[in-house]
Amino acid sequence: MIHLQNIKVADFHADTVASGSLATGVVDTMGFDFATIIITAGALAGDLTAIKVDVTDNSDGSTDATNLVTFESTADVGGTTNALNAFDADESILVEVDMIGKGRYLKTTLTAGSGNHDLACVTLLSRAAESPADSAAGSGTTFKFRA
Repeated sequence: MIHLQNIKVADFHADTVASGSLATGVVDTMGFDFATIIITAGALAGDLTAIKVDVTDNSDGSTDATNLVTFESTADVGGTTNALNAFDADESILVEVDMIGKGRYLKTTLTAGSGNHDLACVTLLSRAAESPADSAAGSGTTFKFRA
């Protein structure tokens, strides 16, 4: 099975953040077993101070949220740890989340230090058993074709 054949772009947020945070929408992961979150930066005036991924069973994402993970430093595939303040403009961070046994809804929050920061975050859902129908909570469109 090629997992990327059943994929959905569930959420995309890009904004200039001035000394605050960029929160994604609440992503409905129903029908998918895996989430990939890609965070990229344009111009950075200071440090990216935290990346937080929450899961919840509530569609508004505001109550009973479980902090799945908070990154204040990152480790690459080789295990080398880099503080988020080493995250530079035009770089990306990839966060992979196995959703099996976790809450249905996923939310990502990026927190930046002082100054203006151009940040973008996209959430991809994959490993669907079959191509699920689009839902309003998931927003986005699933296309399936073969070349």
